[in-house]
Amino acid sequence: MKKICMIATIVVFLAFIGGFGAAYLFVPQREFSPNENRYLQTLPDFSLSSLTDGRYIPAFETYLSDQVLFRDEWMSLRSQILLAAGNKDIGGVYIGRDGYLFEAVGDRDVFTDRFEENLAFVEAFAAARSGRTYVMLVPSASTVLRDNLPRFAPVYDGDRAAETASEALCSCIYIDLRGTLGNVSEQVYYRTDHHWTGWGAFAAYQTWCGLSGIEYRADKAPQLVSESFRGTLYSKVLLDSCAWDSIYAPEVGADVTVTADGKPIEMYNEAQLGLKDKYAYFFGGNYGQVTIECPSSDGGDLLIIKDSFANSFVPYIAEDYSTITMIDLRYFGGSVRQIAEGYDDVLILYGMSEFASDSNMFKLAY
Repeated sequence: MKKICMIATIVVFLAFIGGFGAAYLFVPQREFSPNENRYLQTLPDFSLSSLTDGRYIPAFETYLSDQVLFRDEWMSLRSQILLAAGNKDIGGVYIGRDGYLFEAVGDRDVFTDRFEENLAFVEAFAAARSGRTYVMLVPSASTVLRDNLPRFAPVYDGDRAAETASEALCSCIYIDLRGTLGNVSEQVYYRTDHHWTGWGAFAAYQTWCGLSGIEYRADKAPQLVSESFRGTLYSKVLLDSCAWDSIYAPEVGADVTVTADGKPIEMYNEAQLGLKDKYAYFFGGNYGQVTIECPSSDGGDLLIIKDSFANSFVPYIAEDYSTITMIDLRYFGGSVRQIAEGYDDVLILYGMSEFASDSNMFKLAY
């Protein structure tokens, strides 16, 4: 009887392993993961040269990981087990209070040579200009919502980062949003995403009005557009217990037009509200160069050098300028300095930790 049970166990085990192996052969490969918002590794083409130069094995290992059957379900199960065991750090995401998820970004991730180099690039860029250069580095949720972090969770010193930036950017007007975002009664950061919410961007808009001289408009208060958003941090843990976030955005006049990399687009991409990546509701995502025109405005022109934090901020000021040009250095290959010559005012808008790790700031020198 014991022998029969052992044989049965081996058969079941081999069938299980064989079934998963067969899945790689017969189940269609997934090219994109909506949950992770990234393209997955498909079966790499084999060649003798890719094997000998070391490219094939790492690609094949990534393929095995990305194409595993029930990948999302396994990720969710793993997170549930870790959470039940008392873990508050799951895959680089802290499970905080009141349903908040936080990026596990520490001092070693921010206070690096790159952070100092990026500040130096911005300072040199501003010093070479005759017009005003504003810098808005949005503090991370872990800086503003410290009380919601797990106890003793190691996160970067946001106060030190802001002070370092302010001291280094002598030729800029540095906009410190720590106090602003910390005193808003509405939810200023998504619970499941690293970005600020429409209310956070609205608070920054009010601060911007006071510094830039544009007139504050109360009718720009955010309006609800979706109540079913789960962002990038949720995608790393895939816990069913995670909250659903709401997306808010201001109404924008019909005479505002938008072009991205030379093609007309909508400021608000309604189709994205039916997809996983709902933050792409703003402009449909990121592009190298976006131009926003409002013929009815006499507010002049503004150049914004940005990351995705600007996407939900710009709609608030779209009708305050004749032209707003947004440049995302990750996708832009032209001369930033040449474009900047045509603008009196430049706004550099990034998330603080994103700015600290950005590898494209050197483009400001060209």
